[in-house]
Amino acid sequence: MSDTVDTRVSLDLHPGNIEGMDLYDEDTRPVLAQAVGLLNSTHSALVAIHDAKAAAATNPTLNEAAQLLAVDDYAGKRMGPVTREWDKTVRNLDSNIAMAEQELAAPLEQKASQMVSGELRAHFKAMKPGERMAGVQAAIDTGDEVVVSAVLGAPAMLSGLTTDMQAALRQQWNEKANPVGAKRLRAMTAAKAYLDRCGGIVLKEWHDAVGVIEETKEGRNGRRIVARRITAAEIRAQKTKADSAFVL
Repeated sequence: MSDTVDTRVSLDLHPGNIEGMDLYDEDTRPVLAQAVGLLNSTHSALVAIHDAKAAAATNPTLNEAAQLLAVDDYAGKRMGPVTREWDKTVRNLDSNIAMAEQELAAPLEQKASQMVSGELRAHFKAMKPGERMAGVQAAIDTGDEVVVSAVLGAPAMLSGLTTDMQAALRQQWNEKANPVGAKRLRAMTAAKAYLDRCGGIVLKEWHDAVGVIEETKEGRNGRRIVARRITAAEIRAQKTKADSAFVL
């Protein structure tokens, strides 16, 4: 885990947030490596933009507007690859999660087609809800793969279960039958959810790192207040308009 913490960048984007998850260990490190790398790239790029902004402020040949444009240009070059990496990582996690779910479900679905499975499903469907859940739970606890495959490997309604109930019971079975595979699936799902939550933070941090020019005025109490914030896009538009007068 990286120990570098730069308070100019949101702590939500530090790679330690993935490496510090309870599910992060030797088993899950390989499937979470891309998410960790993504946060590393994002954090490094944002730190570099803040550094560039500080450096631009010391350049005596640049006024405030020119500094802002220089930082904005640099930020675009640094964050372009990061946003593409972000999209790719999220797509890969979605794909890997779907593949893991399919691999965990395959043994159940293959055995659910056996002739006795239909009879077992009918038996469970005829039970009262409490008895049904207790029966499936007992099969999971004892490792009864025949019963579990019949009930959890076919559409939920055939056994009198709801889709959510079946999903929860499948997870219990997977934890017992394939603990490493189930743990990796949970880890990838948690990492994907974390990246989804942080997507908006990246854009905000990018804009905050570039900054704006603040025009102030004196308020009623004599203190300076911000009257207007000028963005790099506004300055760029003004520059383009001004440059057009010099076109031959």
